[in-house]
Amino acid sequence: MPTTTEPTAQDALAAANAARERVEKLRRDFEWSQVELQAAEQAMGRAADDAARARRRVVAEEYVAAHAVHNDRKTRLNQLLEQLPALLAEAIPLLAARNELHGRLDQELRHMPADEWPKIPAGQPITAPSQSGAPNIMVEVPRGAIADAIEAGVEQARAAAAERQRAAAHGEA
Repeated sequence: MPTTTEPTAQDALAAANAARERVEKLRRDFEWSQVELQAAEQAMGRAADDAARARRRVVAEEYVAAHAVHNDRKTRLNQLLEQLPALLAEAIPLLAARNELHGRLDQELRHMPADEWPKIPAGQPITAPSQSGAPNIMVEVPRGAIADAIEAGVEQARAAAAERQRAAAHGEA
């Protein structure tokens, strides 16, 4: 009959002590890994904060540079925006007069016999937009400076047209 060898008390005590030491070592290692994890997370947080601060500095520098360009009257865009109201104020009445002339000429030409029509040279034909109920055309432009410049130019043209009408009604030249 085979005999089973039961561990002696001394062997059992040694095994229990070894197991206890292993558990205590693993707990210490676990606690240390928690400390290391916390330190790594704090380092990662500081690095993210540093990156965010650096990005904010870049944005601040870009903002200051863009502000300088925006306020520089010598930039091409600012020059164009400054000229646009006056150009529109001048162009609108000229275009209105041209459209009126082209409309009258078109009407008169269409009443002429075909054999009396002039030979029209090559080039862009004269045309006038139909005034018979054709709605105004809406054009989208970016909000801000260009819309403001267009509005100012149109308002100047309206004011000048109103002044010309008033002068004509009172016989002024």
